[in-house]
Amino acid sequence: MKKRKNIFKVVALTVLMLFALTGCIRVEYAIKLNKNGTGSFSTVTAMEEGAYNSYVEQGTDPFEGQETKTITIDGEKYIAAEEVIVKDVDFKELSEKLLKDSEGEEMGVEESFFSSAEISKNGNKFTFKIATTGEGLDTGGMGDASEMLDMFIKVEMPGKITSQKGGKIDKNTVIFEIEDFEKKYTFEAYSTVGFALSNSLMIIVICVVAAFVVILAIVIIIVVVNAGKKKKLKTETVKEENTETEIITDTDTN
Repeated sequence: MKKRKNIFKVVALTVLMLFALTGCIRVEYAIKLNKNGTGSFSTVTAMEEGAYNSYVEQGTDPFEGQETKTITIDGEKYIAAEEVIVKDVDFKELSEKLLKDSEGEEMGVEESFFSSAEISKNGNKFTFKIATTGEGLDTGGMGDASEMLDMFIKVEMPGKITSQKGGKIDKNTVIFEIEDFEKKYTFEAYSTVGFALSNSLMIIVICVVAAFVVILAIVIIIVVVNAGKKKKLKTETVKEENTETEIITDTDTN
C-alpha cells in the first residue's frame, strides 16, 4: 500500500523521527464552528513534559521558534505548541482548508489525509462531517505511525450537540480519535442553536398538544350542545307562556 509522507504541517517528518521511539506525541486538529456560519482551524502538537525536557537538555528544542504552553491531559503534563491555520472564515473555505492542510505538499506528495470534509449550516442546524482515506502515514521506515502518534480531531459545535458518530461528547465539543492511520474513518457531529427537542421529548410534546386539542374540541362540543339545549328549552318555555296567555285571554273574553 502506498503511504503518504505527511505530518500535517505542524509535525515535520524529521521531528516525528526524533520522537518516534518515545511514543509521546499528540496531534490535534482543533476546529471551532461559530453560529454565524464562520469557523476557525488550528493544529496543536503536544509532547510529554518529561520527554520534551530531555530533548531540551540535549540541546534540541522540538518547538524551537514556536510559542509553547503546558497543558494537562488525562493527568499527564504536556508541552504544546499551537498553529492557527485559519480564523473566522466561512464554512466552505474552512472545509477546503481542512483538505488542503492535510496534503503532503512539503513532502512532494499531493494526496490528502482526508478524503472529504463537509461543514454546513441550515437555519439553526449545523453539520460537521469528515472522512479519512485510510492510506496510512509514511514514517521513513521507523514503524507503524499509529504506535508513535496519537491523533485527534476536536470539533467545538455551536449550540447543543444533538448527535455524533465515531467520537465522544464533552460539553459542546466532540472528540474523534484516529487510532489506526490505515483504517478509513467517517466522523460526524450535529448541533442546534436555540431550543432543541430530543425525539422522545418531541413525541411527548406532540401527544400533550394532541390531547389538549381533543379535550378542547370536546369542551366546545359540550358547550355548543348545552347552548342548543338551553335555546330549545327557552323556546319551548316561551311557547308555553304564549299558550297560557292565549288561554287566559280567551277565558276573559268569554
